[in-house]
Amino acid sequence: MTTMKRAIQLFALGVVLMFTTSLNAQTTPGKGNPDGKARMTVEERAKKMTDHQKESLGLNDAQYKEMLEINTLHATKHEALRAEAQKSRENRKAAAQEVQTSRENSFRKVLTEEQYAKYEQNKQQMMEKAKERRAQGAQNRGNWQHKGPGKGSGKGK
Repeated sequence: MTTMKRAIQLFALGVVLMFTTSLNAQTTPGKGNPDGKARMTVEERAKKMTDHQKESLGLNDAQYKEMLEINTLHATKHEALRAEAQKSRENRKAAAQEVQTSRENSFRKVLTEEQYAKYEQNKQQMMEKAKERRAQGAQNRGNWQHKGPGKGSGKGK
């Protein structure tokens, strides 16, 4: 049982880290965001996440409302963690793990057993896709070749 608990904790940590990475990858207009869109607010991210969960888990209206509250609360907490970039990496990981565990516990109270199992399955698939993208990115970086002067070279200005 403790191995299963540990596996769930590690999995939750992975999800939090993926979420953190995706948040850090988003930029504000004027800072390299090619489509010029502003970064989503906490509320927008929570709504988008809850809409996806409603579709994939078949939430009823009452569950949707509770899940939206949970997602908004935890997205707010996660945003606060992200804002504290000066913390050491281990402290951020531990705090992010606590937020994710709290979120998972809240989900268990709202979802049926079947919905929670489906949520876990979706989460596993998302982690596998992320792992594949990371592997593909590493492979692409290994094949990268410099093709001439880039930004900051001073040429062409």
